[in-house]
Amino acid sequence: MKLKFGFFFIFLIIIINTAKCQFADTVLLHTINISEIRSLLFSKGNHHLQIDSSTIASSPGNNLAEVLSTGTSIFIKAYSPGGSATISARGTEARHNAVLWNGFNLNSPSLGLCDLSLIPTFISDQITLIEGGSGPVNGNAALGSTVVLENDLPSFKKNTNIGLNLETGCFGNFHGSIKFKTGNKFIESKTVLFYERAENNFEFVNSTIRDQPTVKEQNASFKNYGLLQNLDFKINPSNFLNIAIWYQTYFRELPPLMTSTSSAAIQRDSLLRLSGGYKLLLKKSVLKIKAAYFKEYQFYNDTKLNSHYEYLTNSVLSELEYRVFISNKITLNSGLTYINSEAAFDEYKTSQKRVSTSFFAEILYEPIEQWKFNLNFRKEFTNVENPPFIPSFGFEGVIIKNTLNAFGNIGRHYNLPSMNDLFWRPGGNENLLPEDAWGEEIGISSAAGKNQLPVISFALFNSNVKNWIKWQPGAGGFYSPDNLREVHISGFETNVSYTHKIKIVNFNLALHYTFVNSAISKSYTAFETVTVGKQLIYVPQNIFNGIFNIHWNGYSLNYNQTFTGKRFTTSDNSSSLDPYQVSNSTLEKVITFNTFNFRLNFKVMNLFNTSYQVIAYRPMPGRWYSVGLKFDLKIKSQHKN
Repeated sequence: MKLKFGFFFIFLIIIINTAKCQFADTVLLHTINISEIRSLLFSKGNHHLQIDSSTIASSPGNNLAEVLSTGTSIFIKAYSPGGSATISARGTEARHNAVLWNGFNLNSPSLGLCDLSLIPTFISDQITLIEGGSGPVNGNAALGSTVVLENDLPSFKKNTNIGLNLETGCFGNFHGSIKFKTGNKFIESKTVLFYERAENNFEFVNSTIRDQPTVKEQNASFKNYGLLQNLDFKINPSNFLNIAIWYQTYFRELPPLMTSTSSAAIQRDSLLRLSGGYKLLLKKSVLKIKAAYFKEYQFYNDTKLNSHYEYLTNSVLSELEYRVFISNKITLNSGLTYINSEAAFDEYKTSQKRVSTSFFAEILYEPIEQWKFNLNFRKEFTNVENPPFIPSFGFEGVIIKNTLNAFGNIGRHYNLPSMNDLFWRPGGNENLLPEDAWGEEIGISSAAGKNQLPVISFALFNSNVKNWIKWQPGAGGFYSPDNLREVHISGFETNVSYTHKIKIVNFNLALHYTFVNSAISKSYTAFETVTVGKQLIYVPQNIFNGIFNIHWNGYSLNYNQTFTGKRFTTSDNSSSLDPYQVSNSTLEKVITFNTFNFRLNFKVMNLFNTSYQVIAYRPMPGRWYSVGLKFDLKIKSQHKN
């Protein structure tokens, strides 16, 4: 009955909106960005941080975790070079942050999170971080942040681009990739092949051993290779089709803890992701239909312990979106999503499925120039415990023209238990409730203006999360999850960007700082009473990131500085890891000749040879170097299409 009501609700909105369009003032579609990404268009009041395209281009060998850790003030929980890496944004855990590719959530249905080390930066042309909760727009897991990976719109012009990237460095690091992009007025194709490896046999001081000897990391190598294919078709001026293929295999050895003498564990991740989308431009509306298929396989083997495990998940995802331009002031958006995930794990005893359907409705309203408001709604239904109906409201606008802007939002968000939380045996708990949160944010920002002054933004945020899931020891010594806590998150963020030019020299500065207090406000068990009011483990209160660039006459110098504060490693805050600072620097020379473009770069990572651990007993490398070459050739048609 609820599902039927959802379909009827969306259908009714579409019919009403279509009828209204017949009487609305004429809206010229070319004055409205009909292809703007829904995640960004309807998340007003959230701070959006776009990773600079030059950063993506100059770091082809970096994965998404490395780019976010050096370009934002969110905490990346990285176990080791080449090891798994996850997000902790605004005091949340990895499962509370969504990663979207072509609009589809990449979070694993079994783990409930996304391993950023498996995502190469060149998977997309645009990387945008939406800070704060955006559940009504982006769905499950979008409590702390949402990372949006999207490609540029196709130009449908006759041209060809060939790109080659080669990079090598210390510890056996090598990256190679080739990109071929071509098109005409009907079709555009982009193909990327990549291969990378590293030995990661760096030296570190083992402080857990008497006399603290310098030793080499062992069993830490990795290999990663894959294929990306994107096809865009322009059937006619109103009909567009997109097909994307992403295949990848990632093999890595799992190094021992500093407290262990050796490790023989390995892990292989293989994934196949297919997506397709259709877009129809109508007189005053846009219809989008898209679908995807994700197949993910993981193999774990440890010859030392004589154990091996295989994990396979399959997901079918689809979305229908209908956007109507009522006038030049009102945009309505509504749609349906469907996800069917199946996991075949020995630990589940039998194959398990999760089926979810949700409907959403969104309104973007611009009553006066330079003021925008959006109201969003979402309701999801699943074959397990259903999350609540969630609304949100956001705004952004100009208080003083060319001087001061304001933004803010309030909304409800949720996170479903993962399939491991529900079905893992022994220990899974099928009675878990979804994590339920209310979040608020308010902020101001300066405008760039015409005086080359810095652009400064400041935001306060607050969130209360009920039914927080935690695994703890249970009967028989097995761990089991339960909704044991309520967590209160509060803090502030500030961002500064500054660009200045003196003759042929360009200066760019970007500073990001986040302070967050993420503590247990209420516990449902006497066992956790001592943890109330304590900072959550592996959630640093202070994170700073600074980037400084100088460009002149084809040369560029980039300096990046990050500071990560103390992280507690126990729930009662009795044990912690020291703060650390890491500095990276890159010198690059660009040589351009007609349609040829060469980039030569030299990088020094961890410039001051800092000894640090992101995760307890997981050492990170000291100072190391790399050199790279990037080559681009553009061939443009001399004839009209």
